[in-house]
Amino acid sequence: IGYLPEERGLYEKMRVRDLMTYFGQLKGMETGLARKRASELLQRYGLGESADKKCQTLSKGMAQKAQILATLIHEPELIILDEPFSGLDPLNRDLMRDLILQLKREGRSVIFSTHIMEQAEQICDRVLLIDDGRKILDGELSAVRSSAGKEIRLDYDGDGDFLHDLPGVARVNDSGKQAELFMEEDADPQAVLAALVAARVRVRRFDLRELSLHEIFIRAVGGGEKAVGGDTDGVGGDEDDE
Repeated sequence: IGYLPEERGLYEKMRVRDLMTYFGQLKGMETGLARKRASELLQRYGLGESADKKCQTLSKGMAQKAQILATLIHEPELIILDEPFSGLDPLNRDLMRDLILQLKREGRSVIFSTHIMEQAEQICDRVLLIDDGRKILDGELSAVRSSAGKEIRLDYDGDGDFLHDLPGVARVNDSGKQAELFMEEDADPQAVLAALVAARVRVRRFDLRELSLHEIFIRAVGGGEKAVGGDTDGVGGDEDDE
C-alpha cells in the first residue's frame, strides 16, 4: 500500500534522494534498489536537479511532488492519495494526472480524494460523493452522469431574462450571450429549442450534454434536492471523489 496523507510531512534537513530512499527502506526495499528507484523517479518527474538538495529548499509544489513520488517508490498495488494535487501548478497537475493514469493502465488500484470535480471526471472510473459525513451517491462515473439528467450549452443573441421561463429548465447559469440550462428530469430539449425559435431568439449554439460532476453535486446537496442514488439533507459541505 502507498498512502499520501493530506497533511504533508518531509524531513526538512534530509536531502530529497535520501528521503525517498528512506521511505523505500521503510517499505522493505533494499537500500541500493531504493536509491536507484528514487533517482529514476526524480529524473522522470522533473526533480532530478533537486535530488541532492535539502527538502527545506523545495518550493511547496516541488515538496508535494517529492512526497507523492516517495509514496510510489516501492511500486504499491493499492495507492491512497488525499488531495494529491494540492499545491501543484497547472503544469505539475497535468504531470501528476498522467502519472495516476499510467498507474491505472499498469493495473494498480488508486483511491484519491479531491474537491475539484473536473479531476475526478478526468481520472476516475468510479466516484463516491460525501456531504457532511454522509454518502450521497456512488457508482460508475458513466452511470452516475447518464442518470443525472442533461444540460444545454446555449450561445444566443438577445435579452436573457426569458431563459428562466423556458419549459423543463430547472436552473439557469447565464453569463450574457452564453448560458447553461440545467434540465428537469424527463424534460424535452426539443421543447426548449422550439420555445427559443418561437421567441425569435437568434441561437448560435445549442449543445445538449450530460451534467458535470460539479453540477450533480450542487443538485444533490443544494436546497435539499433529491440526489442521484439517494437523498441528502445537507447544504454545502465537502466533495470527496474516488
